[in-house]
Amino acid sequence: MQEYLAAVAITQRGQRDVSPVIDILAPHIGDDGWHEVALLTVGYIGIVQQRDEVAAEILLELIKKPRGEPGKASVLAGEAVVDAWPGGVTAECKAAVIQALQESLVNDPGVKPMLRAAAGRALAKLDDPREAVTKIDKMEFCFVPAGPFWMGEGDVEHLNDSLNYHYWIARYPITNAQFLAFVKAGGYGEQRYWKEAQKAEVWDVTCQQVKGRTDEEFRSRPYSFGDPFNLPNHPVVGVTWYEALAFTNWLTEQLRRILPEGYEVRLPSEVEWEKGARGGEHVPSEPIISHVNLQPSNPPLTENLQPKRLYPWRGDSPDPNHANYYDARIGTTSAVGCFPGGASPYGAQDLAGNVWEWTRSLWGKDWEKPDFIYPSNPKDSENYCENLGAGKDILRVLRGGSFDYSGQNLRCANRYRYDPDDRFRIIGFRIVVSPSKP
Repeated sequence: MQEYLAAVAITQRGQRDVSPVIDILAPHIGDDGWHEVALLTVGYIGIVQQRDEVAAEILLELIKKPRGEPGKASVLAGEAVVDAWPGGVTAECKAAVIQALQESLVNDPGVKPMLRAAAGRALAKLDDPREAVTKIDKMEFCFVPAGPFWMGEGDVEHLNDSLNYHYWIARYPITNAQFLAFVKAGGYGEQRYWKEAQKAEVWDVTCQQVKGRTDEEFRSRPYSFGDPFNLPNHPVVGVTWYEALAFTNWLTEQLRRILPEGYEVRLPSEVEWEKGARGGEHVPSEPIISHVNLQPSNPPLTENLQPKRLYPWRGDSPDPNHANYYDARIGTTSAVGCFPGGASPYGAQDLAGNVWEWTRSLWGKDWEKPDFIYPSNPKDSENYCENLGAGKDILRVLRGGSFDYSGQNLRCANRYRYDPDDRFRIIGFRIVVSPSKP
């Protein structure tokens, strides 16, 4: 009530001229005690008094000449528009605030990680205009040319030359908005996408739904962990390995017209994932990122200046400006793309932190000791680590770390594992476009 009364009092100062309202609010941008007052003031003017142009003028002035910590003004304005829209501010104001949020989202290191994440949440609620993270046909992929790369660390570090083919790795993890397209298309009900899941008794042919290890009932969409985990521009979580695999089967059909001959959409092997994070001995002079032309090419390459890098970025230590992990203090998933400084040599983002990512590689039955080494020989079928038909008692490899894990888990070579028929809020996935039979 105190904040509401303060907001009403402030609005009375702006009945003839809005300048006094701006003069009162501007010095307190970023002041937690004034945050709710500012939101209520804008809402009262725009909704109660129905003076949307005046409310818009206040917000535009606050983001035009922001005071306080970088990013605070745009986040405040974003939350105000979320509360007031539709009708409480003008469409022009909404567009300007969305633009300011986008700029804050990628302002690394100018805007602190927690504020970039807050900008992403507000952007999600205002219909994030970045089609690359919300649309299937606008997904962006990063080109990874054939060639050797340094894989592993310690005793298993080696120059890996098994990837003698070009492939493309998704620029971002699959988002809730993108996975929702699969749900709305009836993907959970199409048996042809669920061959492995049906064999493992995770997908039921009668009800055409999934029931994972910890699910109490069948479901036909990801398990929901609520806001902000389910925001459209956040990585999808609450999906088992089998759901991620079914999505790739569906997406192969959707993107067939742009896929190179003999290529399909797949979960990455951990070899493909690690090369995508670390880079080969030689990498493109500039990242090659596309959503329409996925044909193999031979671009000019340059020497990878840190081919044995510990993290996707150049440097020997974790950095909360570059990844959403425990030290970033975000505590949840974040909108994809708000850690551009953490991009790999190929331009792929969020490989470190945010969510662990399913791969198609096998770990084994023992949590402590892997049964499958990498890379393995596909001719050795008994020990081949990429058998999609392996039982659900075989743990699958995860890569990348997550928002509530330590910085050591962000290492390019770090391996983790989980039951393929389980889901959690820290696990998502990304995809690659690679040969069906490499």
